[in-house]
Amino acid sequence: MIKTIEVTGKEPIIMISMSRWDGDYSSAAISLAKEFSKTNHVYYFDHPFTLKELVSQFRSPRIKNRLKSLLFGTNACRSVKGYPEKFHHVVPRVVLSINWMPRGFFHYFLLGFNERIFFSGLRKVLKEEKIDRFIFFNSYNPFYGRTLPKDLLKKAYFVYQSRDDISQSEYVSKHGVNLEREAILNANLSLATGKSLVKKLSRFGPKVSQLPNAADIEIFKSNISWERPAELKGITKKIIGYTGNICHRVDYDLLYTVAKEHKDKVLVMVGPRNDLDKHTYDFEGLGNVIFTGAKNIRDLPAYLQYFDCTIIPFKMNELTKGIYPLKVNEYLAMGKPLVSTPFSPDIKEFGEVIYLAEHTDDFVKKIDQAIHEDNDELKTARIELAKTSSWTNRVALFWKLLKNANEKQDN
Repeated sequence: MIKTIEVTGKEPIIMISMSRWDGDYSSAAISLAKEFSKTNHVYYFDHPFTLKELVSQFRSPRIKNRLKSLLFGTNACRSVKGYPEKFHHVVPRVVLSINWMPRGFFHYFLLGFNERIFFSGLRKVLKEEKIDRFIFFNSYNPFYGRTLPKDLLKKAYFVYQSRDDISQSEYVSKHGVNLEREAILNANLSLATGKSLVKKLSRFGPKVSQLPNAADIEIFKSNISWERPAELKGITKKIIGYTGNICHRVDYDLLYTVAKEHKDKVLVMVGPRNDLDKHTYDFEGLGNVIFTGAKNIRDLPAYLQYFDCTIIPFKMNELTKGIYPLKVNEYLAMGKPLVSTPFSPDIKEFGEVIYLAEHTDDFVKKIDQAIHEDNDELKTARIELAKTSSWTNRVALFWKLLKNANEKQDN
C-alpha cells in the first residue's frame, strides 16, 4: 500500500468496473457511482471494448454511439440523460483482447499495453476537466488499474472493491486472481461486498472492509402504480419472479423443479440469458415459464409489482458464498416476499423477513407459504428494512471507512 493524498471527501471520483453504464442488467457499481455523483463529480469509465468486440458488434447501437471515442478518443467524456449532473460517462479507446493468453511475459506485456491506452484516456480527462486530485475507485476490475502509474499516484487515493470471488468466476479467474491480489496490496483502502469475501481477501495481508450492496430506493418504489409489462399482460395465475443475470450462479435443477411443481403459477425470469450452456432443461416446454430478456433497471419495478413471490435460486458453493446479492434489497424495497437458498452468510442475515429454504422440497413448499402468508404488515417490514440498505447509507459508510483507513495510515 502506498500513501498518497489526504482526502477531504470533496475530490472528484474516477470509477471503473467490469460493467458499462448501459449494460444488460442492473449494476451495483453504476448505482454507487450515481449516489456519489449527488455530491461529487464522478467520471465513470466503461469497461474497455476490445478490438474483437468492436468487429463482432460493429452494427450494434452501443458500438455506433461510441465509435469515434473508441477509435480516436474524441468526445469520450459525456453526460447521461436522467443521471445526476455530476455523473460523467467516459468511453476509453479500444484495447486488445488478451484474456485467452497463458500467464507469462507476453500476457503482462500486452496487459501493460492495454493499461497505457486506458491511462492515456484518463490523463486526457484529468487535463480537460482540470482535475489535480482525485479518488480512484476500482470496483472489481483488476484488469485495468490494479495499480496506478507514478505520475497519477501522486494525485490519487486508490480504492479497490471486490464484488465476487474472482477465483470462482469462469472467465476472469484465469488472470483475475493474481491481478486482484496486486490491486488489494496496492490500494489505500480495500473493500468487499460480502462477509465471506472479506474474510478470504484479508488473507492477502491488508485488512479488507465490508461495503455491502444496496437498493436504489428512488427507483424501487412500492407506492407507485406501474403499468403491467407486455410479457405479463393476460396472466391471471400467481407469478413467481426472478430478476438479474441468468447465469452460472443459478441452480437449474432447483429452478426446473420449482417451475414443474408450480404448474398452477407462472415463473417469470427477467434478465439476460447466459444459461443455455449451463443445463439441458427445456424450460419453455413446461408452458409456464417466461424469459423476458435483459431489461433496464428502471423497468424492473414494473415487473416486481406484479410478482406474487420473488426467488433467489442460487447454488450453494464457493462462488455464491461470497455474494451479497444486489437483488435482495430491490425485492424488499418493493415489499415482495422472497424465497432463497441460504447460499451466503449475508443472505442469512435477512432470515427474519425472507424465507430460507435448505433443500429443493423446502424451496417448493415455501413459495406457497410466502404467497399465503403475505400481508400489509410483512410488506411494511420488508420496505423498512430495505430503507436501511440504501445507497445513501452505503456512501456514508464508505466515507467512514475511508476516514478510519486514513487515521490508521497516519498512525
